[in-house]
Amino acid sequence: ACACGPGRRADFLAARASQAASSKSSRQISGLVDCSFSCRCTPAPVGARMLARANGATWPMQPHCRKLRKSPPMRLTLLVAACSSCSGLGSGWRTGVQHHALGGVRPLTGYSRVVEPCCAVQESRSRTVDVIVVGGGHAGCEAAAAAARAGAQTLLVTQSIDTIGEMSCNPSIGGIGKGHLVREVDALDGLMGRVIDEAGIHFRMLNRRKGPAVQGPRAQADRDIYRTAMQAALRQVDRLELYEGSVEDLLLEGLPASSNVAASHAAATRTPRVVGVRTAEGAVLHAPRVVITTGTFMRGVVHIGKSTRPAGRYMRDSDSVEPPCTALAATLLRLKLPLSRLKTGTPPRLDGRTIDNGALEPQPSEEPPLPFSYVNEGGTVANAHRLITCYKTYTNERTHDIVRANMHTLPDYESGGGKGAGPRYCPSLFSKVERFPQREGHMVWLEPEGLSTHWVYPNGISSAFPLEVQQQLVNSMIGLENAEIVKPAYDVEYDYVDPRCLRHTLEVRTRRCSIESLVRDGKRC
Repeated sequence: ACACGPGRRADFLAARASQAASSKSSRQISGLVDCSFSCRCTPAPVGARMLARANGATWPMQPHCRKLRKSPPMRLTLLVAACSSCSGLGSGWRTGVQHHALGGVRPLTGYSRVVEPCCAVQESRSRTVDVIVVGGGHAGCEAAAAAARAGAQTLLVTQSIDTIGEMSCNPSIGGIGKGHLVREVDALDGLMGRVIDEAGIHFRMLNRRKGPAVQGPRAQADRDIYRTAMQAALRQVDRLELYEGSVEDLLLEGLPASSNVAASHAAATRTPRVVGVRTAEGAVLHAPRVVITTGTFMRGVVHIGKSTRPAGRYMRDSDSVEPPCTALAATLLRLKLPLSRLKTGTPPRLDGRTIDNGALEPQPSEEPPLPFSYVNEGGTVANAHRLITCYKTYTNERTHDIVRANMHTLPDYESGGGKGAGPRYCPSLFSKVERFPQREGHMVWLEPEGLSTHWVYPNGISSAFPLEVQQQLVNSMIGLENAEIVKPAYDVEYDYVDPRCLRHTLEVRTRRCSIESLVRDGKRC
C-alpha cells in the first residue's frame, strides 16, 4: 500500500481479449509487467495498459507513489491477441528493467511492458456519439434514456452490462420525499416508475394519515425482476446503446498545456471542454456531452470492521467486489474539481427460513396496490396476484449495549472526523445509538428481497461491525434470536464532487476550473 494513502490500492482491470475485434491468433507470454498507478499525492494517469485479459482475472496492483517509492512489478501470464492488420502485439512488447522496492534496477530478460493497443484495435474501438453516460445505476439509466428520448445518439458505458439496474442496497423504490422524485421522473417519461410497477412485490403509501403533500409511495422490489426489467427497458429505447468498459480518463480540448503562472493569458483563460472518454481497455469514445453517474464507485473503498478493500460494492452472490473508478477520480482531482468523501452502508442479509415470523408484527402490502407510473394509473401492477408480507421488529437495550461495547471495532473512516460522513436520513445503527441515547429501541423492517429467494433485508441496522459482532446484534432482537446472516453488512466510502460547483445546467464549474459539457449526477441515499 502507498504510504501517502493508508490502505490504498489501485485495481487494474485487464482488457478483454474478446473485445479485440480484429484479433486472429493468441499466445501465452510470461513476464513481468511494470504498471504505474495514480495515488493521492500524485494524481497521474495510469501508466501501462494490458491489451488482453490476464487469465480472466482482475489484478490488484500497488500504486506508484513518486514521493516515496515505486512498487515492484507483479509476475503475470498474459493472453495477448495478435493484430490482423500489422501482425503486431498491440504496440509491441519491449525489453525493460525490473524495479525493486529497495530502489535498485537490473536488466530484465524477456518481455516487460505492453502499451497502447495496435492501430487496428484502436481504430475499431473509436466511437463518436452525442452523449456518453458513465455508470449504470439509477441515475445513469435515467440520464441515458432521457438523452436518447431527446434525440441524442447516446452511449451508456458501464463496467458490466449484466449489473445494469442492480439494486446495491435496499431493494425498494420511493419513500418519503424519494417517492415524489420517482413520480416526477415518471411524468417526464422516465423508466423507474414503470420498472418498479413490473418488479414490485409490496406496495404502501407512507404517511397516509397526513396530507397529500407529505405522503410518499413506496414499493419493495424483487431484485432479479427489477434488474431484468430495467435492462429490457433500456434496450427498447431508440438511439441508446449499452457499452461495456471501465472509463479511465476524460478527453479534453482547450486545456492549457501548462499550469505555470507564466502561461499565456489566452491559454490560461480558455475554458476546457470535454470531448469524450478513454476506457481502461484502450477505447476512445468521442462525445460533446459526458454525464458522470458513478455513485459509490468513484475511488470507492468497502469496510467490514477493520478490513478494507478498494471497491464500488460487493457482488451480491459472492465475496468478490466490483472494482472502483480510481483513475477517473484522479482525473477529476487533476482538473481541480472540489472532491470530498461520503460514506454509506448496507445491513446484513438474513436467511428468512431462520426468522421467527410468528413473534413479529406483520405488515402486508396494500391491496389493491397503487402503481407508481402514470401509465398504469387506474390499473394494477404486474405482481398484484403474489404480493408479499413484510415484518417489523425493534432493537433493544441489549442491542445498544453491544453497539457501545464494540465501537472500537468500527472502520477508520477518512470522512466525518474518522466517524464517516454518512447520510442524514438513513443513519447507521451506530449513529442512531450515539445520537439518541434516550431511545429504548429503533424500528427494524424485515423485507424479503424477492419471490425466488430466502434472503431478507433488515431495514434499519446498517453497520460495518465485524461479522461476529453483526451476528450478536441480529440475535439480540425479538424474532431474530436464531436468524443467520448470509451476507455481512458493510460500509462504502467514496469520492463526490461538491454540487455547489455546478451551473444550473448541471455542468461543472468552479472558481479554479470551468469545464463545459461535463455533467455530474446528484448524491442521495
